[in-house]
Parts: sequence; C-alpha cells; structure tokens
Amino acid sequence: MIPTLGQPTRSGNAPSLNECVNNHIMGKNKSGGTFDCMQTVGLQLRFFCGVSRNCREYNASNLAMAKANIKRNFATVLVVEKMFLSLIVLEKKLPGIFSGITERYKHPRNGNAELRSRINFRTVNEKDTLDIEARAYLQRELALEYELYDFAVRRLHEQARACDIDITRGRRRERSSLRNR
Repeated sequence: MIPTLGQPTRSGNAPSLNECVNNHIMGKNKSGGTFDCMQTVGLQLRFFCGVSRNCREYNASNLAMAKANIKRNFATVLVVEKMFLSLIVLEKKLPGIFSGITERYKHPRNGNAELRSRINFRTVNEKDTLDIEARAYLQRELALEYELYDFAVRRLHEQARACDIDITRGRRRERSSLRNR
C-alpha cells in the first residue's frame, strides 16, 4: 500500500527555493542542516554518466558520456513532464513487460489511482515562484542538466515517431519545466 501524500511543507525555517537560490547567488549557501536546494545539481548527469570516478564531475565530457549511455543502455527514458507519451513509447518498445500500462495509467483501479496521483504530483505556490535573478542563476548552474533533459525529450519524440505514435498524445498531462520554453 502506498502512503497518502499530503501537501508538501518546508520543515521549520527552511528557505523557499527562491530564497535558497538567492542565498547561493550572494554566497550565503549555508543551509544550517536543512536541505540545500543546490545539493542535487548534476544528479541526473551523474546517474546517466555511470559509476566511474570521472562521472562525479559536472562537465561537458560527462554530458557526452551520459548521452552515449542513454543511447546504448536505455530502451527509453521516461520524462515526467511527458509521462503519458513516455508510457506509450515504453509499451510499444517493450510490450512483453509493459503491455497495458497506458490503460492502467489512464484508468486506475485497485489502488493504482494513488500511484498515478503521485506520478502527476506537482505543487505550485505563488510565493515560491522564482525571481528573474534566481531563474537566470539556475539556468546557468543547471545548463548541462537542461541539455541532458532536452536530449532525453528529443530522443523520446524520435522514439515515438519511429513507433508511429502521435507525439501530441497525452499533452494535457504534460507540465512545463522550470524554464519557459
């Protein structure tokens, strides 16, 4: 059984994302024991790059390795903002394992509704929106992550076209990413 998710809250006096990013901009990045918003920079790049010591670095050569590993070792990469399209591609590419997953996602039953709501879980809090400086800082600091994300999205679209899937399917479930496109 999946535990019920409540509204996420910041613990105690933890800063909002905007406050945390602005603290980093000003060089005041001590989180005082709370979660630091920048501690996961490069996480996806490191994951897809691999386990070698070199993959711990956040650089362009590791981005190239991550892209090569995705092409070589992953049937597809699910993109949360394009979850339904991702599931359609996964079902087409690996039907022996994922046959019927899109129907189960569209029509949850037997407790699957909660799983679907967790997959689509997103909270927008107006007071936590990013100011211009914070957004620009994140776009700079996360440039390689953005490039890897864009690569995964392009690859997903290519895979969908190769499987004769209309890439506009499931668009109502897609969410915008951090940056405006």
